[in-house]
Amino acid sequence: FLKGGHPRGALTAISNPDAISGMPSHRSRSFPVLKRPAGQSLFCFSLMLPWGYEKGLLQNQYRRGASIFACDEYAIFSNKEILVSEGLKTQIVKSDLKCKMGGEFKTCLNTPIFMKVWDKLLALKRVQFHDWTVKVDPDAVFFPKRLRALLPRHAETAKGVYLNNCKLGMHGPLEVFSKNAVNAWADGRKA
Repeated sequence: FLKGGHPRGALTAISNPDAISGMPSHRSRSFPVLKRPAGQSLFCFSLMLPWGYEKGLLQNQYRRGASIFACDEYAIFSNKEILVSEGLKTQIVKSDLKCKMGGEFKTCLNTPIFMKVWDKLLALKRVQFHDWTVKVDPDAVFFPKRLRALLPRHAETAKGVYLNNCKLGMHGPLEVFSKNAVNAWADGRKA
């Protein structure tokens, strides 16, 4: 990413007290840096099946800097390391990614799979640098710019905030959690 500036032409500044920057990677070259207003930083991720059409969708989104690739930081998970595009590999989740269909809406009963994804996501310790964490299905239509326009209406609370995406309860194609909501979930997972 830093070598070519792809897919975005600018990096997002984050605060990390455990890191000190070093020398620039190229002489006489600098990277534009975005400084998001408080409460606007997004970490976005997707789970990609290693079979089917999702890899192609993610490749197209990556080339265009769209969907999760318009977020401040992003990751893709799968059950094996897959080169999605040059410089973009999946993070490995220990699961066969197979689940049954069922429930009231006859959807994928994939909670055990996503528990493993969240465990891996938390182990990477990248979400802590962002105000919001967004899970996006590869085939969901997602515009981070539109989400950022809504975020000022949802102030962070001590217990955290999640944005409900359906009057019948939260559904999987798009899930949005504040930093404190992710921390509360992680603390509950440890208990």
